[in-house]
Amino acid sequence: MDLVLEILKWAAIVFAAGVVGQFGKSLTLRILAARKRRREEREGHGPGGALGDPSAPAIPSSPPALADADPASPQGPDSIDKKLAKEQLKAEKKARKAEYKARKKN
Repeated sequence: MDLVLEILKWAAIVFAAGVVGQFGKSLTLRILAARKRRREEREGHGPGGALGDPSAPAIPSSPPALADADPASPQGPDSIDKKLAKEQLKAEKKARKAEYKARKKN
C-alpha cells in the first residue's frame, strides 16, 4: 500500500510540475511578445514610414507618371509605371534604413 501511495504522490508532483511549466512558458511568451511590441513602438517601427520615422518622407500612394512610356509596348504603360514606382519605393526604403542605422550607431 505504501508503494502505491508513493507512486501516486510522485505522479501528482510530476503532473503539477508540468502544469506549472506549461503555464510558465505561456506567460513568458506573452511577456516577451509584449516587450517586443513596446520596444518596436518606442524605436519607431510602427505605422509611420518604412521604419516608422515620422520625419521620413511619406510613401507616395500613386506611382509617378512616366512621360516616355510607349503605349504600344508589349508591357504597356501601367506595368512600366508599376516597376518604376516599385524601384523608387525600394530606393527610398533603403535610404531610410541606412539613415536609421547611422543614427542608431551614433
